Amino acid sequence: MSATFPSDWPKPCPPESATPAAGRIYRRTKKSPPSDKDLQTHHQKGTGEGKFSPCGRCGLSVLTDEADLEHSFRLFDYQGFYVFRADVGPEHGKMMPAGGPIQSHTNVWFHEDVDVGSLFSFDREMRK
Repeated sequence: MSATFPSDWPKPCPPESATPAAGRIYRRTKKSPPSDKDLQTHHQKGTGEGKFSPCGRCGLSVLTDEADLEHSFRLFDYQGFYVFRADVGPEHGKMMPAGGPIQSHTNVWFHEDVDVGSLFSFDREMRK
């Protein structure tokens, strides 16, 4: 596996303060199984300009604490009802807290040759 990041990302990206990816991450999606877009960054989708930093748009937004799923669900139910999880390590990329109202909100910058969709598996469905 290559340890390089896409060449079209702004420099430096990921930020120098990002650490090697490690642990379980959670991503909420609108569909099960998730569509390709459900696991794409804002940069890949061409969205989020002006709302997120150029480098932030290149990271996939995830949660790292299972307990924050319920909080996330109450705050952002437009994000969908399905939760997928993945276990990541340094071979996958780098990560860094993203900030915001959910403490474990994190950006993950995946190396360019990582098949992100293959990392995630179904965890649960959340409904009101």
